[in-house]
Amino acid sequence: MSIKDLVVPPEQLTRTCDPEDLGIETTDEIAPLDGTIGQERALSALELGLDIDAKGFNLFISGAAGTGRSTALRSQLERIATTKPIPPDWGYVNNFDDASEPIPIKLPCGMMRTLAQDMKDLVEETRREVPKAFESDEYTHRIEDVTKDVQTKRQELTDRLDQEAQSEGFALAPSQAGITPVPLTEGRPMTQEEFAQIPDEIREGLREKADRLQHSITHVTRQIARLGKEVATKAKEVDIETVQFTLTPMVNELQEKYSEHPEVVAYLDRVEADMVQNADIFKPKEAQPSPFGM
Repeated sequence: MSIKDLVVPPEQLTRTCDPEDLGIETTDEIAPLDGTIGQERALSALELGLDIDAKGFNLFISGAAGTGRSTALRSQLERIATTKPIPPDWGYVNNFDDASEPIPIKLPCGMMRTLAQDMKDLVEETRREVPKAFESDEYTHRIEDVTKDVQTKRQELTDRLDQEAQSEGFALAPSQAGITPVPLTEGRPMTQEEFAQIPDEIREGLREKADRLQHSITHVTRQIARLGKEVATKAKEVDIETVQFTLTPMVNELQEKYSEHPEVVAYLDRVEADMVQNADIFKPKEAQPSPFGM
């Protein structure tokens, strides 16, 4: 047998099909292929693995690229998913006690995304509405009412101290150390040169008076500091009430929406409490002066 006898003509290597023999007009009439051709063992193993309803089992799928691994897996998962209950959503929210351990929350399918959007809207609305409350006339009047009595007490203390100093022949001058009593001469503060030229016994008497005045100054300064803390505390209470008055209706509306989910309701309580305790972050910078001009 020669090599010529083994040669196959090209027309015998090509399989042809007459379209008239297919019995269809277009391929739109052909039903999509269900399954993967030529992978019976692989599909059987995949089906077995997916049917195992127990923890600790995993699937490892390997094969050459283009063999339909992802398509086969998706097809099997979609088939199984239709027979299973719809799984819930799981999400994590901030833990205000320990930010390193966020709190998991379970919600019906699709609801976690809604909660995320609701929280975003809440923050944006809070940033918009709470600063307006701090800029209102009502807030300004409340702060003025809080500081008025304390400022009156402060003025009474400083006036009394000035009177005591004048009765002893001294004026009160501000210094780096606070307030310093300065002896008066002819109705004006005495210079250091003048103080050095007066007799020793008079100078010593002035020093004793200055020491007594300094004791009074220290006592009054402490009282004024306490008044400062008092007005700061009261102003903080007004800030908290202002934020709460604006924020509570927003939070209540959300809590009503999620009333069937106690974890969300509790989380919203913590969100409100945290915002209220950090009221200063919502105040415009120009609206945060010290209640005392000290």
